[in-house]
Amino acid sequence: MARRIKPYLRGGKGRFVSSTVIVPITRKEQQYLHKEVRVGRLENRSYPIKPVSSSNLAEMGYLKTAPEAGRVYVGFLSGKSAVYYDVPFIVFEEFYYAHSKGTFFYRFIRQGGYRWNYV
Repeated sequence: MARRIKPYLRGGKGRFVSSTVIVPITRKEQQYLHKEVRVGRLENRSYPIKPVSSSNLAEMGYLKTAPEAGRVYVGFLSGKSAVYYDVPFIVFEEFYYAHSKGTFFYRFIRQGGYRWNYV
């Protein structure tokens, strides 16, 4: 089941991320994306759990479980952790590059109707 989400706009001098295209505006980000593609991380579509800079989230990760969907792991600063099931990769990809990860998580993943459990 494909899920459409609204494009997410980063504030101020940020970047625009649409549901189909990621457009970096800094040279550093372009170099990073080229490196990720060369290494094959973007094609693998599985991301190890990594710390994030957020006022509510501590870490996030993605595990591909189906051709176009997977599990999103989110660790909160409170110490709790949750797994969201059957999340399309494009949603996680936008979450991964979102300027405000907490806002994106709340709007598109938590309120997105995905099954979830605390772990």
